[in-house]
Amino acid sequence: MGQAQRLVGDRQAALHTLRQTIALGQRLGHYLPTLEALGYLALLLYQQGKLREAIRSCEQAACQFMDAHGHPLPVAGFIYVPLGMLYYEINDLPRAAYHLTTGIALCQQMGTVYATLAGQRTLLKLHAAQGELEAAWEVLAAARELAERSENQRRIRTVTAMRAELQLRQGHTAAAAATLSALPAAAAARSEQENLTSARLLLAQDQPQAAAALLQQIEGFARQQGREGSLIAIYLLQTLAQQALQQPEAARAYLEQALCLAAPEGYRRPFLDEGTAIVALLPRSQHLAPAFVAGLLEGFSKQAHGTPAAVASAARKQLLLEPLSETQRTILRLVADGLSNRNIAARLAITEGTTKWHLNQIYGKLSVGSRTQAVAQARQLNLI
Repeated sequence: MGQAQRLVGDRQAALHTLRQTIALGQRLGHYLPTLEALGYLALLLYQQGKLREAIRSCEQAACQFMDAHGHPLPVAGFIYVPLGMLYYEINDLPRAAYHLTTGIALCQQMGTVYATLAGQRTLLKLHAAQGELEAAWEVLAAARELAERSENQRRIRTVTAMRAELQLRQGHTAAAAATLSALPAAAAARSEQENLTSARLLLAQDQPQAAAALLQQIEGFARQQGREGSLIAIYLLQTLAQQALQQPEAARAYLEQALCLAAPEGYRRPFLDEGTAIVALLPRSQHLAPAFVAGLLEGFSKQAHGTPAAVASAARKQLLLEPLSETQRTILRLVADGLSNRNIAARLAITEGTTKWHLNQIYGKLSVGSRTQAVAQARQLNLI
């Protein structure tokens, strides 16, 4: 019922129903539906502007579902994926990468398509933010294969929007327009992700008036459903649209609305992901949230003066705060020797699924997206 309410846009009812599900599941000791409901609840809380509550709820649950060796149980994937998404929003990229790759691997073990796709979407954005475009395209390919195998049109459309987002990040406006051409024409018939991507396309096509009109529509949808977290991204795009329309006061008003919503809860990536177009506007509004804006400006400065490789390298070094286990080091050495997953599993007397799980753990800890990148990074850091 909570899922149905969420999908038809009755988010307040969905929040209430999912909280009831969690309470009932905890009382009865049924952890699979409890954690699945908590994962959905966390994403709804994020959209409602309650980022800190969402992170706290997931962190409390995640530590309860470990095996005897300290590894997360498969059901923890329902928590690790949203937790990775939430860490990304506060710009904690190392922890986001670890939880996303771990959560995706766990959800794949359970055959959970929705959570896997949600994690892949944020992992794609994370790779793109770190300048790792090859890894981002690899994630997109995996997501497309999963969505098409499910034969679910809503999931296939999610991947379509992901592809257009990545194309726009690389400046391929015509390709993004072709990708989005199959979407419904009416904003009400599209998802929030599809509408935001469509607005970004209009801005890239130098159609700020059309972008502003679309954003006004989806702002109305978000206000009606109380989605203050979603309003942050909408207001930032309106800032860019008004700036392009040479309406500086309107642009400043939208930016300040975004800051007032974002600063108390720590939503940072919506600003950083919009790039340098936002930078020049921030100092005039710094009085609203001095420390928060100073942090954003510092983040922009690092992105501007550090090469993608340097940003990625710094993130990887931070990831090593979560060290590789001895088994993971052994698997890395065998990967470097050219062994397949099946041969590694036979050599270590473990299943091929366990081998894949360890590899995804390794990818997360090193912030890489492939076997080749993992070996190269491990050698650079003298891990093998």
